[in-house]
Amino acid sequence: MSRLWSNDPQKNSYLNGVISLLERSQREQQEIYEINILGNKFDVFPNVFPPSYFRDTEFFVSNMPDVTGCHVLEVGCGTGVTAVMFALNGADQVTAVDINDEAIKNTIHNIKKHQVEKKVSCFYSDVYSEVNSEEKFDVIYWNIPFGKVNADLSVLERSVFDKGYAAVKRFFCEGNNYLSPNGKMLYGFSPIIGDEVALSEILQQANMNSHIIAELSVELKEYPIIFHLCQASAL
Repeated sequence: MSRLWSNDPQKNSYLNGVISLLERSQREQQEIYEINILGNKFDVFPNVFPPSYFRDTEFFVSNMPDVTGCHVLEVGCGTGVTAVMFALNGADQVTAVDINDEAIKNTIHNIKKHQVEKKVSCFYSDVYSEVNSEEKFDVIYWNIPFGKVNADLSVLERSVFDKGYAAVKRFFCEGNNYLSPNGKMLYGFSPIIGDEVALSEILQQANMNSHIIAELSVELKEYPIIFHLCQASAL
């Protein structure tokens, strides 16, 4: 049964499409399965955001700025695809965090699969809650949960939706505390699913502006979508 996520009928249709696709991924893939991202094989665990169903992870990874020699933090690491790719693409150190225990297990599994244990660490953190406040990063990245909703969410649903954009607000408003002097914040977003007005207000509160690095339009069965890879910087 469709839920009412938004009073805007079109937006509500898109949000229900996201949840429908997420639920379908869990019905169809109830065991660990393998996917290919940019020529690299990764395993996907049940109850973890599935990159092969949503198409955004591969797009964002393939359009990332050069991270050679960087110290990187990824919020919401999911399967670990992006964290591992940061390491494979030359990052010196990568810290990957998530609120989903299964995602943490999944990321650690893929870290070992690609033998990047010396470069990548993974642990539980609700945005920055467990990140060392003394540690500074050259790049902080999050494929943010696009949908701003006012409903309670399961841990898996929180990979695509954020209640009141509370976690998204913390990501931007607290981000400067963890950036190195010349560091940058990168994030994935969709103007089709996400709330651009609310995100713009959060960026203003964080004293940041933002610009699009790369854009992709995709026609999925459940809904059409546009992906934006963006960079935010202090005003």
